[in-house]
Amino acid sequence: MSVIRHPSTGTAVTVKQWRYTATGGETTLSGTDGFGLSLSYTVGAEEVYINGVLLVRGTDYTASTGTSITGLTALVTGDVATVMSANSFNVANAIAASTVTAKGDLIVANGASSVSNLAVGADGTTLVADSSRATGLKWAAATDVTKIPLSTVTAAGDLIVGTGSATVTNLAIGANGTYLTSNGTTASWGTVSAGGMTLLASGSLSGATTISSIPGGYKGLNLRLYGPIVSGGNPSNMRFNNDTSSSYYGNYINTTSSTVNTFSSQNSFPYIGGGGATASYYEVSIPNYTSTTASKYIFAPSAGSVNNGGITWGFWNNQSAINQINLPQSYTGGSYELYGVK
Repeated sequence: MSVIRHPSTGTAVTVKQWRYTATGGETTLSGTDGFGLSLSYTVGAEEVYINGVLLVRGTDYTASTGTSITGLTALVTGDVATVMSANSFNVANAIAASTVTAKGDLIVANGASSVSNLAVGADGTTLVADSSRATGLKWAAATDVTKIPLSTVTAAGDLIVGTGSATVTNLAIGANGTYLTSNGTTASWGTVSAGGMTLLASGSLSGATTISSIPGGYKGLNLRLYGPIVSGGNPSNMRFNNDTSSSYYGNYINTTSSTVNTFSSQNSFPYIGGGGATASYYEVSIPNYTSTTASKYIFAPSAGSVNNGGITWGFWNNQSAINQINLPQSYTGGSYELYGVK
């Protein structure tokens, strides 16, 4: 017979009952029952009873064909076998299992009373909110919050600057000639005031010394030599751009003599200060060093021990911009600093 049930959803479900009285020895149930009803059931939705006792599917019997039950323990004459089976039905407002199609898929709402499948993401990705997506979610590469993202910098020369504990920001590269400064709280780019100086290079004097890659952007250069000692006690010489041609002219005077000494067509400035152990400080001013239309002028006072010093002034008869300073003597001591003058 058939039984009609009405779930709370309003969906009608038909339950078939097949009932058979054993004649003895049966291990399989099939065919028609005592009421002329053929055995049929939905695999997995059947219930088998012997004398009212529910059997265990897959243990007490096998139901795989939809028309027969096998694997029973032999029945005894008079045993009543009952097979109950509901027809397939859909529950209203239920999410269909077919919504997901692969391992790891997610069921995600894309609106009120509406869902869709969000396919599993790639290995290592994480689920993040994204309001531009229909589901409001997406898979994205995991972000390590303990590391600074590369996107923090956007151009060559940018700097990463701390703004607090475990927080940073991008400090865009400054304009040409600006320098990095601090107000005690944060870093910023500053502009060198007119007449101010920026250290461009420094180092020890050892053997022949070359100061190269001198940048432009300044009105002049200021070279300072501290305690320069030249092998043999010779005076310090100087060249520009490693020019060894006869292009250096000028004068020098020593404090121990009132005589002005003139030099011309030399392969270097031959005297920008004494070279012995008594020499302690030289300073060379080189204005207009970036000009490509005029010769380059120098003014170089020097001071050593008491009553020992001198001044050299002259020019390099060359219109090239200066990008290198050469101190060709063999130094055994001392240091230098080169400044750009605004």
